[in-house]
Amino acid sequence: MNKQQILLIISFTLILFLIVITQNIKNFSEGEISNITIGAIRTIINLKNSELDFVSFDGIENLENCRKVRVFGKEEIYKNKKQIIIDKIICLK
Repeated sequence: MNKQQILLIISFTLILFLIVITQNIKNFSEGEISNITIGAIRTIINLKNSELDFVSFDGIENLENCRKVRVFGKEEIYKNKKQIIIDKIICLK
């Protein structure tokens, strides 16, 4: 194999690696809170600009004074409805 073929194989391998990595990056959404439903097991947050439910099974604290948030999580389907399982939530305002 010559040098060009080796570089071409390395390039394709790196591109494939980047594609796999970007598929695993967590989604994020940003918006104004319209509703918070606190249950015994989970907390559901609804944003004004999104029809998705943002669900947390960990306790979410300090959102009383927060109007706008950035939510990081992974999209899942539950009972044929898309929702985001929250990994991290940041209060913006």
